[in-house]
Amino acid sequence: MRRRTTRRLRTQKRECECGKWQYGYETDKTESSRIYICFSCGKFEASGVFTDNMVQTFLEEPRILMHLMKTDFIKPIR
Repeated sequence: MRRRTTRRLRTQKRECECGKWQYGYETDKTESSRIYICFSCGKFEASGVFTDNMVQTFLEEPRILMHLMKTDFIKPIR
């Protein structure tokens, strides 16, 4: 019987105020356009093209953020 193997992505992360991890995402390797997301408490830290209005939109409609991840508009920082 073959074991199924998966490739784990090593994503840049940093500690959140809640004690969990914030995972980093960026747009097209532009270091100034990054967003860090804590999937436990929902806190965002953003810079570059991610304005306060965009972050507020992500909080109101999290499906938009998930769509950006699925379409590779934002990719994990490695």
